Amino acid sequence: MKKILATLIIICCSASVFSQTQFVFKGKISGASDLHCIFMYQDENGENKMDSSVLKDGEFSFKGNINSPIMGYFTVNPGSFKIKDDSDPNTKGVFLAPGVITATGKYDSLKEMTITGSKSQSEFEELQNQYGGLNAEYNRLAHDFDIALADFETAQKNNKDKKLIDSLHAKMENIRDQYQNFQPRYLAVDRLFILSHPNSSASSFELEVDFNQLPYDTVKSLFNELKPIVREGYYGKAILEQLTAIENNSVGKIASNFTATDLDGKPLTFSSLRGKVILLDFWASWCKPCRESTPHLIELYRKYHGLGFDIIAIGDDDQTKGAWIKAIAQDSSSLWHNVLRGHYSQNKNDDIANKFAVSFLPTRILIDENGFILARYGGNEDNGTLDNKLAAIFKQ
Repeated sequence: MKKILATLIIICCSASVFSQTQFVFKGKISGASDLHCIFMYQDENGENKMDSSVLKDGEFSFKGNINSPIMGYFTVNPGSFKIKDDSDPNTKGVFLAPGVITATGKYDSLKEMTITGSKSQSEFEELQNQYGGLNAEYNRLAHDFDIALADFETAQKNNKDKKLIDSLHAKMENIRDQYQNFQPRYLAVDRLFILSHPNSSASSFELEVDFNQLPYDTVKSLFNELKPIVREGYYGKAILEQLTAIENNSVGKIASNFTATDLDGKPLTFSSLRGKVILLDFWASWCKPCRESTPHLIELYRKYHGLGFDIIAIGDDDQTKGAWIKAIAQDSSSLWHNVLRGHYSQNKNDDIANKFAVSFLPTRILIDENGFILARYGGNEDNGTLDNKLAAIFKQ
């Protein structure tokens, strides 16, 4: 499934039996006596917690304090303290809420665990049922891509034959293409669920997960459909924070400054280019629409560069730097500035895409010589609009 551990965040609810923050998650797993069970969640202080215990006669119990319902992850691993993401067939996502939540299941099929005591969990499982066979298809793609990526990186590391490396890269790209065609099917199901469950914490959870896959206007429209109590929950606040970030980086606002390492290993500070009209091009080596538009950007660069126009291409390839370098070479796009977004930086403020509230690729932001944002463009359908804007600026 498409949830990952990085999405562990809190959502709002209430309970009357326990205190506002106390929860107990307990249950029995058959076929798992004396094995370790692990539960990961975020506590009342916003800190990630990973609790573990040894199953005694298959029974377990965790307790703690949370400010409101939260998505946690439960797994059973023989002698291991490693927990995977929700695509792991033996990891179960569990919506915690104040009160007692009870689970029963089998060691070899934790995904099928029965969970009671959490309204958010029931609604979340309703959504999973609406996906039908999508989850199985997605998990197969994710599994195939992980294998292809590992084979590709190993071949590169061992300096294997170029023909082999190219074939492995092509295999990886083929899987990416399947994924890009597949994701809209998930989003369509999510949209209908959110619209039909405006009072559900599962809706705000799903909308936050989908945020980077949807245009700003779509997210804002769906967010406004949520009931106030849901919008005021943690997920609702997280969504609002991201929407506000986009608004703060809208037309007429001063563009945020940043520093990143360029393709040549040298530091590049955005403000050092003040005095030029700058196009920030957010792209990725695996994004087909991004790369299909590169020839057009090259035309624009050559036409206006001598008049004070420049481009900073910000690649979403921090995890696959080799693919980023190769794509730049293949597309002949090294003539402008190239940097990575900084997605895995320890300081989240170093992530350029987050700084500019970029939620999907390609996204392009045009900035004037004084640092003010002139326009934001999403997708290649806005190429004509960008052309007209540059022609007006440079009076061509």
